Amino acid sequence: MLSSSYPYTNLKRRLSICVVLIALTGLLSACGGNVLSDLDALAKQSILNNSETIEVTAQLSVEQLVSPEPVISDSDAVAQLYVNLASNEISGHVNITPSQNAMVQQVQIRRGFGGQNGDPVLDDLVRDTVDSNQWYIKDNSLLSDEVVELLLSGELYVLVTTVKHKNGELRGQLLLDGQELLITELSGADLIPQVTTSASGKAFLTPIGFDGTAQAIVRVAGITQPNIVLFRANNPNTTETGQVLYPLEERQDFWELPSGKFTFGQKEFNDISNGKLMFKVTSADFKGGEIGGRISFSN
Repeated sequence: MLSSSYPYTNLKRRLSICVVLIALTGLLSACGGNVLSDLDALAKQSILNNSETIEVTAQLSVEQLVSPEPVISDSDAVAQLYVNLASNEISGHVNITPSQNAMVQQVQIRRGFGGQNGDPVLDDLVRDTVDSNQWYIKDNSLLSDEVVELLLSGELYVLVTTVKHKNGELRGQLLLDGQELLITELSGADLIPQVTTSASGKAFLTPIGFDGTAQAIVRVAGITQPNIVLFRANNPNTTETGQVLYPLEERQDFWELPSGKFTFGQKEFNDISNGKLMFKVTSADFKGGEIGGRISFSN
């Protein structure tokens, strides 16, 4: 039972940890018996209760961008938004620490999972008249029911554009407390044995609910006839042998898991912790794999 390894005894802290596991790995049966069902009920009541205001946050970074141009920036930003689920009113701000030469042009909330670009779902945020690094949502702004559902499903992000980078200089996925966007860089160096190739890629795994489902988007470049799979290695010391869990399907400019989502279970959580779960890309020239990357938690 996972709960036996937790260093937390306080219910509030245990609830926070279980929310993380539920959101990222679908451990709806991993905490054991009535403990999990009670915690799951508390989590749902706390976050999805229509009488409460929920908080969603985003840590913006260059790493999350999906841009046709290379972006190098020392800027960073944090978004802190609040949504009243009874009225659909949204408020909050984005605090930007721009690099020396960055001139912020727009701050928008857009639709898309990690790794996807989409259209704005709300009016642009407005710059504070006193602090030029603060951008606020307009007063009395309301979200449609559809957009609220997108928010709760992890399908909204914040985009900061600048004069220099009109397609975006910073981006951050809006997530509930305890959720985490997992980003995996793909390269030949991450395969064992290593492969020498100029091909590259990036995988985005977005938690989208309490049932443990997650959306996976993969983008690759410099590779001929790619075939992308979610792969479980038999041994963390090699990526040659293992089991294909899910083949990804090609879209217009990215690949995603069949039906757009899948559910993590106890085994997947253990495999990530043990370095066995990865995205693997084979090609016309490298039948055994040209690039890959192991999925890992940030902490």
